[in-house]
Amino acid sequence: MPRLTSDVSLRLRLAVTYAVVVALVVGVLGTVLYVTMRETLGAEMDQRLQVRVEEIRYALWPPQVASPSFEMTGRQLDLSPIAQLEAPGRYVQVLDPSGSVIGLTTNMQGTPLPIDQANLQAARRGQSVFSDVTRGARTLRVLTAPVAFGNNVVAVIQVTQSREPLNETMAGLKQTLTTLGLAALGLAASVGWLVAYRGLQPLSEITSRAADIASKRNFGERLRLRRRRDEIGVLAETIDGLLAQVEHTLRTHREFVADTSHELRNPLLAIRTNLELVTRVADQEARDECIREAREQTERLSRLVSDLLLLAQIDRGLTIEHHRVALSAVCERAVQTARQHAAGHEISLQVRNAVQIIGDEGRLEQIVSNLLDNAIKHTPKGTDVGVTVDEHDGQARILVSDTGEGIAAEHLEHIFEREYRVKRGRRGSYSSYGLGLAIVHYLTQAHGGQVEVRSVVGEGSCFTLSFPLAPREWSAPARPALASAS
Repeated sequence: MPRLTSDVSLRLRLAVTYAVVVALVVGVLGTVLYVTMRETLGAEMDQRLQVRVEEIRYALWPPQVASPSFEMTGRQLDLSPIAQLEAPGRYVQVLDPSGSVIGLTTNMQGTPLPIDQANLQAARRGQSVFSDVTRGARTLRVLTAPVAFGNNVVAVIQVTQSREPLNETMAGLKQTLTTLGLAALGLAASVGWLVAYRGLQPLSEITSRAADIASKRNFGERLRLRRRRDEIGVLAETIDGLLAQVEHTLRTHREFVADTSHELRNPLLAIRTNLELVTRVADQEARDECIREAREQTERLSRLVSDLLLLAQIDRGLTIEHHRVALSAVCERAVQTARQHAAGHEISLQVRNAVQIIGDEGRLEQIVSNLLDNAIKHTPKGTDVGVTVDEHDGQARILVSDTGEGIAAEHLEHIFEREYRVKRGRRGSYSSYGLGLAIVHYLTQAHGGQVEVRSVVGEGSCFTLSFPLAPREWSAPARPALASAS
């Protein structure tokens, strides 16, 4: 059944649901109307029979001749006073207390009605009873009522009326309700189909345009149904946002692959060139220089591959260890490592406050090292790079500053993107911030911190890392946290 439902179009399901709901409403209302009408007409029939019994009592036993000692016999009962009440289906039958027939109207043609002993017993006790009997092809409504003088029941009257008019009326009502119900059902199905068709037409348009965009892989196109303010408009706007995100992701991915390929090609080309020169040059000093250059390019290539692996780990959830870490020790090791590769740069370390945080010591050192590498890369030789550790507003801070070329304001919000490139000079050359700052951003957030940058073109830049201070009492969690690239 679920498989069948999933294969049926949404339009048909909505139309059928609408028709079923209308059918249920019409069916309930029709049933209530039918039952109410039947009960009302039946009550009116019973009331008319009661009135007719009273008329017959008054006609046959006038109050001035009634006597408690009056005895009913067939010869004493005269039914001629009620001859005007005779009509097809209207019969009057009079019984004595024993149940013997002592009077019939002429339209009964001498054939009495069947006598129900339970009704007769009830009449003897002074009760009036309604029942249904069949006479030929007719169904008759019968009222069995006592004729009493004081507490003495001297006779029993049975008055009937045919139920055929009531049955015919109810049959006609039933047919009318059925016809109207079917018409309402057909109208509801048609209206439901039309409403569903018109309501879902934009979805068909969205599906068609989305399929066209997917087939052409032109994710720069948009559905552009923002003029609608209903749920379909919200859906279209959401899909447009998703397409924009897909377009941005694909563009970033293409640029990332291109830039990474470029970054990988340069050291590989340098390594290959230097290794070829080693076999060609005879001077030992020149050969040592080629080997040294090849070794540096190999280290550069190794760092780049490590950064790529780290970003891949971040994308799938990087495990961050949690220990109490002294930031001064982390920064001291990072500065010492940077000094070994920073020929021509003066790197200083100033510890104003001995602060501790909870984090991964190795990852924190990588954050500082990446910032130092970025400062060295984008500052000319002879400039100063400084690292400061302090506490500010209840936060542990690491400040990495330089007096280099600086970063333009329009680029500040993008430099933490992977392989973000900045066009420099009239020749249109590009300078890339590589992967280091993206790793800084992800790892800082994984430690619950924030990274900010202030920069003035021509004066230099300052990166500020802020982390929550380590509490005095702390125990390592059962599971390490995950750093996500989201």
